[in-house]
Amino acid sequence: MSHPIVHAEIRSSDPDATREFCANLFGWSYSDGAYPGYTFVAAGAEGGPAAAISPLQADADQVLFFV
Repeated sequence: MSHPIVHAEIRSSDPDATREFCANLFGWSYSDGAYPGYTFVAAGAEGGPAAAISPLQADADQVLFFV
């Protein structure tokens, strides 16, 4: 299995603050996603899994890995 993680999502109660934090810490940039508040991460890691930051979709903040 060359890439067991195919997608990752950070679901946050404050996605704008999460994007700013990750941009400052990791140098990430973002592009618009599937719906308002959902953005795709441009991490700059060639061949890495796709990632996104989105508003909450449950009762608490989450980090999800899709395998």
